[in-house]
Amino acid sequence: MDTAELERAPERGPVTRDPGDLAALMYTGGTTGRAKGVMLSHGGLWRVAKDVWDMSHQEGKNRALVPVPLSHAYGLIISIASMHATEPQQAVLMRWFEPKTFLALAAEQHVQYGTVVPSMIQLLLAEPLESHPLPDLSFLTCGAAPLGRDVLEEFERRVPGVQILEGYGLTETSAVTTFNPPGRRKAGSVGLPLPGYTIAIRDGEGEELEAGDVGEICVSGEALMLGYWGEHEPDPEGTALIGRELCTGDIGCVDDDGYLYVVDRKKDLIIRGGFNVFPRDVEDALNRHPDVVVSGVVGRPEPRIGEEVVAFVQLRQDATVTAEELIEWARERVGRVKYPREVRFVDSVPVTSVLKLDRKALRARLD
Repeated sequence: MDTAELERAPERGPVTRDPGDLAALMYTGGTTGRAKGVMLSHGGLWRVAKDVWDMSHQEGKNRALVPVPLSHAYGLIISIASMHATEPQQAVLMRWFEPKTFLALAAEQHVQYGTVVPSMIQLLLAEPLESHPLPDLSFLTCGAAPLGRDVLEEFERRVPGVQILEGYGLTETSAVTTFNPPGRRKAGSVGLPLPGYTIAIRDGEGEELEAGDVGEICVSGEALMLGYWGEHEPDPEGTALIGRELCTGDIGCVDDDGYLYVVDRKKDLIIRGGFNVFPRDVEDALNRHPDVVVSGVVGRPEPRIGEEVVAFVQLRQDATVTAEELIEWARERVGRVKYPREVRFVDSVPVTSVLKLDRKALRARLD
């Protein structure tokens, strides 16, 4: 349309939107299968963003560092949450995450808080953090994947004064379902449900379990997705919306205080000789080794026992550990069933566009 056409165009008033109208079509990472378009509503995004702001904001903390993509649900909800700000906010946006640049920007811009995913924490730990004082940095919100308790504790020990506040969510829940409120954090948990959500832990028959029992995490609430784009029925093999409850495909439990703990992804479960092996347990053990930057664990089909545990490991530059030594390290920490019988060293462990561990890519390397 040229200038003359613009001048002739009739003036239009504001477009009325209902809370249930489609606001955003966000695609899942596709880590367990085909990426799906998730339909999110205006009302759902508004509600979650408001709750996230109310639960996370600390008075006077207004300078943020954002290295997560704004084109994905995590980055989107951070942007919308800032619209609920009660004081002016400043955000330093990174085109992509790079640990040295992250530390430099945090210092130069006097950043007070930031948003990260666990793989970013792992990469930051490979840097000489003690040489990068960050006196202004107060907390980091962390989501998108489970964060090992040892990793959290090491980071907070090496960067004094900084607390990591974990949360949990899916694209299907408008990005955030639970969060650890400042001052009420339980390390190792992903926090309490947002006010608009209810968490139920269910067994394989769909029955709700008691506090402390491990099962599938199911979420109900007004901010759930409208559905998957182009699909009339939920996928029985993956995340499914049954009625108004979302069966996430994630395994976890809640404690007596209502805090949620994520164990692993149901589809990532390895069954070795009839025993369940959660990859995260093995990864947490491997990641505690001083020579390891990050690891990824998957199951390789093995006719005799069903699946064998295989670990892909990214080492630090000056590492001297051997594959055999890492196997023994893991065996001593996770037991005779769970430890990997095979360790493969890689230049970098593959991640998705939102820096989640890409197990699908790792499985492809087993062929």
